Amino acid sequence: MKSDYLCNSLYETLKGIGEAFEVQDFEVDLGVKGNSYQYVANLAGVEKGSIDVETKKGNLYIRAERKKDQDVRYTHKGIKEGKLSIALQLPEGADASNINADFSDGLLTVTIAKKNDEQSGKVTVNF
Repeated sequence: MKSDYLCNSLYETLKGIGEAFEVQDFEVDLGVKGNSYQYVANLAGVEKGSIDVETKKGNLYIRAERKKDQDVRYTHKGIKEGKLSIALQLPEGADASNINADFSDGLLTVTIAKKNDEQSGKVTVNF
């Protein structure tokens, strides 16, 4: 039946996307500030020693771990615990070799410089 084919096709497409990029486990904002891109990730409750940030093949990977409070018996659980990760495609023009990351007050701020495509200088005129 045609609807079965469409469902299977959609499933395979989404499955492929999921394999290429990790599932988003926390909120991330992306903006532009001056000559750089800025990612701000909400990592409240994460210990700073568990945070790992890397770039590879045009992607930004953020991994962290939020430990569970063993002494609390929750009646509602909305905050994800355990290993957290996200993979984000870097914007075109991002300089993956010029990155800075700061963690403060539960927010991880990753700043990536824009590539400087504008070369300036004296041009020699040949006669």
